[in-house]
Amino acid sequence: MIKNIRGGKREGAGRKALGKDKRISRSITIKKELLDEIKIKYNQKTLSYVIEDALIEYLKK
Repeated sequence: MIKNIRGGKREGAGRKALGKDKRISRSITIKKELLDEIKIKYNQKTLSYVIEDALIEYLKK
């Protein structure tokens, strides 16, 4: 029997091992006015960073 040496779910080849810190991509919808305010206030940061930082602060409280 020949082993399948190509593909498969394994660590390496751009894949992260299970249990490691892994980011999850999700889609959200926000108002244009809110996005504009975020761009003005946090112009050096990405939207995902601003949202993640706000969620971390919210969960600490």
